[in-house]
Amino acid sequence: MNLKRIKSFPALKTEILLVHLQNSEIDEKHQEKYSWYYQQIMEVCLTNIKQIIEVGRSLRMEIISTIIERLTSDDQDTNLDQKLSNIFITKNSY
Repeated sequence: MNLKRIKSFPALKTEILLVHLQNSEIDEKHQEKYSWYYQQIMEVCLTNIKQIIEVGRSLRMEIISTIIERLTSDDQDTNLDQKLSNIFITKNSY
């Protein structure tokens, strides 16, 4: 098997996609119940995301952000992956 890493990405042909960066997992309940997880989100994850965005902007890359949320109250619009992953984000979650 001959696997290779891409050594560079052409900035003007590359976009950064941010998926599901909402506060639904870092509310007070999560902060108290899952303190290590909360700390990792605040200190590691968000710091790295900020750096990625800053580098992307400096290279004039497109930054795209999308969210996950239920559109119906009966979960009919929830896909199989969301159900298996236990991802149920209420409408208008921020």
